[in-house]
Amino acid sequence: MSFRIYRFGENVEEKPSFKNFLVNYIGNFCGLAIASLLITGVSVDDFPSLIAATAIFAIIHTLIKPFVYLASCCLIVLTFGFFIFVINALLLIMTSKISTILGLTFNVENFISAFLGALVITFISSSIRYIFRKRVNTKKF
Repeated sequence: MSFRIYRFGENVEEKPSFKNFLVNYIGNFCGLAIASLLITGVSVDDFPSLIAATAIFAIIHTLIKPFVYLASCCLIVLTFGFFIFVINALLLIMTSKISTILGLTFNVENFISAFLGALVITFISSSIRYIFRKRVNTKKF
């Protein structure tokens, strides 16, 4: 099974593999770490909590995000994709709540902090995925 993504006239093929999972996990890990350093309302006190919060964040994004995108596709289209950042902020708040229940020190104080944190995480993880992605050369028609 493979996924094809078309960006600006180039063909990029992403296959579900351990390498892609690892790149996504490292991207989310770096994004959460940098967001906790830059955004005052996003905090994590120790390294094990950061690793566990990244795992929770990855699980939430894998299991819940597709259904939320499907349920809110009209809002995403109407806002020209801006609502995706709101969804990511809500998923970050959900990660914080689950982390608190599990006794981890990852915390997001309010929606504004979650929104700014989601922007940082999205930028950092997208940049890391862009650097490490595998390009497939195909013929252009």
